[in-house]
Amino acid sequence: MVRFSLQKAALTTELLPATAMSRHRIILLAAVLVGACASEHENVVHVIAEQAPGLKKSSRVQYRGVDVGLVKQVYFTPAGVRIDLLLQRNDVPIRAQDTVRITPVGAFGEQVIDIRPGAQTAPLIARGATLPKAQPDTTVSLPIGVWRSIVKSLGLTPDSAMKDSAAKAKADSTAKKTP
Repeated sequence: MVRFSLQKAALTTELLPATAMSRHRIILLAAVLVGACASEHENVVHVIAEQAPGLKKSSRVQYRGVDVGLVKQVYFTPAGVRIDLLLQRNDVPIRAQDTVRITPVGAFGEQVIDIRPGAQTAPLIARGATLPKAQPDTTVSLPIGVWRSIVKSLGLTPDSAMKDSAAKAKADSTAKKTP
């Protein structure tokens, strides 16, 4: 009886590594197939730009101000920069004549891709198509020191803006009290 259980234990130990190896192979094969199928169904659109200041992977993509996807990748090309947009919504009617802008948003100037509608008669683009050349937004960002010197040259100070706000608030409250 002892001898049988030892043989059975030896047999089990020998089979376990082979079974574990085949499980790992199956899991790896399944992961590769899922990855291939997922990338096949991704809605990726390409944009070429001369430059893409501050744009990075995972930056937001907007259509009419609504988030519709993310920047999948940014590549250098002889023509400038190629930007791959991963559109996560299927209801985005992107057309061949839509324009693309790289625009700063928010207090810290996060860069987003802004797709702006063109002619509604233009054909819808297919997956993998390239949109017309992107343009960086014309907004100019200046260092805070430059802004301060501009404000100072205009004769304004931060205190004057606060005084104006306080005076307006006081005038508003006084106007409400008098019938």
